[in-house]
Amino acid sequence: MREALGTVRTIYGECAEFFSGVFSRLESVSDAMKARELARDRQLGEFKRQQQLWDQERTILEHELETVRNRAAELSESLAQQKRDAEMQQNQWAAEFKRMREMLQEMACRMAEGGAEAAAPAPSEHHSRRGPSGPGEPDPVLNSVMAQFEILQNDAARRRRTQEQHTAHHNSDNRK
Repeated sequence: MREALGTVRTIYGECAEFFSGVFSRLESVSDAMKARELARDRQLGEFKRQQQLWDQERTILEHELETVRNRAAELSESLAQQKRDAEMQQNQWAAEFKRMREMLQEMACRMAEGGAEAAAPAPSEHHSRRGPSGPGEPDPVLNSVMAQFEILQNDAARRRRTQEQHTAHHNSDNRK
């Protein structure tokens, strides 16, 4: 029995040593798993913070995009209105020039048919009631029409330059 007891003690010692090694390995594996879990939790926290930053940036960019879209729509409407205004003004000037050409042609025809006296319209409240000018005197109506025509030409040239400058400025803004 002593022998059996010695064998049991030896086996018990070996088992205790074996289980001590197993427990030691389990503790080391458990510690490694805890360290990995802690690192994973830190990494997950970092991912969540990064996602929050991206969400904030996306929200800001969406707001900026909406602002830019609204501004583009405003500018587009403004440009369309300016084009309509310019077209209307161009039509008005074209009608005015046509009227002036017709008037000048009519006056030229009158002058060709009946001389300077026929070219002058009937006296009105605006003109003097002295009668037509003499043969050596310049025709005041013709001079007035010519002066008005020159003013219209100068105004049209000025408007054209202004429009060209506006277009050039607008094109330079678009390039920026």
